[in-house]
Amino acid sequence: NPTNPRQVGNLDLPGNALDVAVVGSHVLVAASSGGLLVIDVANPASPRLAGQLVTSGSVVGVAVAGDLAYLAEYGSGLRVVDVSDPADPRPVGYARTPGLAWNVSVAGRWAYVADDDAGVQVIDVHDPTRPRLRGAAPTSGYAWGVAASGSSVFVAQSQAGLAILPAACDVSAAPPPRPVALGLRGYPNPFNPRVTLEFTLSGAAFTQVDVLDARGRLVRRLAAERRPAGPHALVWDGTDDRGQGVAAGVYLVRVRAGAQAAVRKVVLAK
Repeated sequence: NPTNPRQVGNLDLPGNALDVAVVGSHVLVAASSGGLLVIDVANPASPRLAGQLVTSGSVVGVAVAGDLAYLAEYGSGLRVVDVSDPADPRPVGYARTPGLAWNVSVAGRWAYVADDDAGVQVIDVHDPTRPRLRGAAPTSGYAWGVAASGSSVFVAQSQAGLAILPAACDVSAAPPPRPVALGLRGYPNPFNPRVTLEFTLSGAAFTQVDVLDARGRLVRRLAAERRPAGPHALVWDGTDDRGQGVAAGVYLVRVRAGAQAAVRKVVLAK
């Protein structure tokens, strides 16, 4: 009943569940530090963990085509995994990307990776054991989500909204990643319990640093003051403005300084 959706099953998982894809009677979950999880949902009321692959990176996005899963590994790149045996997912190929790799979509021989400030990376996966970076399409905002359909690639680009690109965008040569506004970065990411936030001001400016939840609601204001030019660092300890610990999940750090603004996604792990 579309007017009254109800939950029929639930399963606690290791790591933080950030993305999902379906293949037959199994669900593939990108579980950050928990890696790739394969869940048997043949009985939706009683899902069970069938297999797991922990990789060297934090798995934040997943797409599937046939017996292959394509993983976006944060700060690392694209990993191809054979999931023909759900109990034993095996890595078969890898391609490093210049950005942070938040999400992935696959259409035919091409994988499209939402690569944060480096835009959308176009990777040839015709030979899944040797995926090759073929080009890139710059975006006006941080590329955090991507979906390929027909002749178009749709990109969620943070505060810059939706970008629509032609499929197989630019397969000439990947341009160097664009500089991030204010040089905003957070590390470690994912983090627990603290993340260090660094940014650089080109000149003295009134600076406001906020932590928002995934829906854009204010969680914590870390700074609201005039700051001098130069590098700055703040630490967020995973608490809200009342000093209460927040739930694990995705948060947005927003820095506004004069006419400049930057947003960076951070993940609080369990």
